[in-house]
Amino acid sequence: MSVLTSSTGPTPMISISHVGTQKTVTYTGVLQSSPDLLTPFADVPGATSPYVISGAAPARQFYRAR
Repeated sequence: MSVLTSSTGPTPMISISHVGTQKTVTYTGVLQSSPDLLTPFADVPGATSPYVISGAAPARQFYRAR
C-alpha cells in the first residue's frame, strides 16, 4: 500500500454553510463542481472564496476543492 502526497502546497480545505436560503462555500485551492458523482468534476469559472451559490444553481450539485 502506498500513500500519495503532494509537496506543492497546503492541502485544500472546504466548508459549506447554509443560512436561510443562501449557501456559501469557503475553500482553499480551486473550487470544482459536478452534478453527480459519476460525472467528472470541473473548475468553477471565476470562483473565489467565499463562493455564494446562486439561487439559479441546480438543486443537487457536488463541490470539492483541489
